[in-house]
Amino acid sequence: AVTEWRLLRALRHKHIARLVHVMRDIDTAYEGGPSAETLLLVCEYCAGGSLEAYVTRYGALPEKNAARIVGQLNAALVHCHEREIFHRGVRAANVLLDASFKNCKLADFSSAVRTNSGTLTAASSNELHYQAPEPTPSPSLNPSLNPHPSDPIPNPSPNPDELRHQAPELATGGVYQGAAADAWSLGVVGYYCLCGRLPFVGKIETTLIRRIVKLSCRPLPPHISEAASDLLF
Repeated sequence: AVTEWRLLRALRHKHIARLVHVMRDIDTAYEGGPSAETLLLVCEYCAGGSLEAYVTRYGALPEKNAARIVGQLNAALVHCHEREIFHRGVRAANVLLDASFKNCKLADFSSAVRTNSGTLTAASSNELHYQAPEPTPSPSLNPSLNPHPSDPIPNPSPNPDELRHQAPELATGGVYQGAAADAWSLGVVGYYCLCGRLPFVGKIETTLIRRIVKLSCRPLPPHISEAASDLLF
């Protein structure tokens, strides 16, 4: 949570969920054990819920709407990459919609990394200092929550939903480029918007990874336009 807070402070974009407040919660452990400190991040409210929930309920989006969502996410990722921040967790569950269901915001930077390294691995750490546009901390933030900027970031979680969105290099635990990996995941989200389903499936993890590496994905439905198909493939 500490890393995510610091990354969000460095980002200011209309299609990235804005950090509103940071709270520190100290939980008293049971049976006399040590207390645990938790940071609670409060981000702006997005009334439309997640893109994943929307597509699950209403099905695939019309191409015009899907193009708008993908374009907005692309703009958000460009903003991140210009600041050498790589999300590494772009997926429909981390895309939030406004009340009109027409505009989106990229959320959940818990797997993100900020680095000037040309290549990354799952163990890559944050190498750059996080400097928000306004260097003076907000009065609502406790300065004691500001750790050393070289704190390592957590590795991306290998849960099945994240794996289905990951580029081959990331899914296999190899060396990869952060911007390229985010672009791949954005393409998966685009496919999901157009088809109402994910392109890569597998009952077991090894099968899923093999299909991702071999680009063995579900075919696009026949109603998808050539322009949309060219964009994805």
